[in-house]
Amino acid sequence: METILLIVHVLIALSLIGLVLIQQGKGADMGAGFGSGSSGTVFGSSGSGSFMGKLTGGVALAFFVTTIVLAVISGRGTGGKDVIGEALQDVPAQAVTVPAEEISPDDAPAAPVEEDATADEEATPAASAQAEKVEAKVEDAAATAEAEVKAAVEEVKEKVEEKVEQVTEAVKAEVPAQ
Repeated sequence: METILLIVHVLIALSLIGLVLIQQGKGADMGAGFGSGSSGTVFGSSGSGSFMGKLTGGVALAFFVTTIVLAVISGRGTGGKDVIGEALQDVPAQAVTVPAEEISPDDAPAAPVEEDATADEEATPAASAQAEKVEAKVEDAAATAEAEVKAAVEEVKEKVEEKVEQVTEAVKAEVPAQ
């Protein structure tokens, strides 16, 4: 079904291109509506439209309808995933690693303690100190990763700006001075 609709869509697109190309231009009629012509309309005094104009409008409407139907059909086939979501699925996640020399045995989480009052009072300060150490190292790793990402973004930004300057210079060289 989708293949047939796609073929019809391409045929409609080609016929729309052909219809637009074979129509005659209106010349100065467009400007005539703004004060230089005898008609008070924007499109001149040609009336409501010729057969070719109406046919072009109908083919354009068919083109838009087939476009929407194709979009709906293709959206159902992918399970509603968006293009950006699919692209991000293919990118492997990068884990933040902490070098082994920065981790000490004291950083390991505390073992569970039996439920008596004296053990809770003794284990709680040690566990919270270890948790604070681990949290501090995670924050340091996150700060390092953030700095690396910012540096990479700046590098890409500089490269993009350089390319924009090159393209601007190329365009200026191609366009003759007036």
